[in-house]
Amino acid sequence: MNLEFSRSLRLLTPAEFKRVLDGPTLRASHASFILLARENGLPQARIGFVLPKRRVRHAVARNRVKRIIRESFRRQHTALGGLDIVVMARDGLAALDKPTLRAAADRQMLHLAGKWQARSAQP
Repeated sequence: MNLEFSRSLRLLTPAEFKRVLDGPTLRASHASFILLARENGLPQARIGFVLPKRRVRHAVARNRVKRIIRESFRRQHTALGGLDIVVMARDGLAALDKPTLRAAADRQMLHLAGKWQARSAQP
């Protein structure tokens, strides 16, 4: 399993973020964060983060959240196919401890992958 996180797996430009935020076709929600996704027409999934300071105050906490969610994404990005995913913070995200956040991220990524595969299987 390849666990690298290259530039090709990231949303980089404001236009890429705007495309997902303006018209998400899939959603997976947790009390502390939401995953919005849209087809990208590429062979691999990409991910981006919207973690404003008012939701996650400290840079250390923002980096920890991104690191844990990226780890979940890397483990499951093949199942996510050609999706662009934006992770948006909600209140309380920084308060989650590492095991809880990891379990929640894994669960929501699997949920999103299941929705994506069900949609792709439809004729």
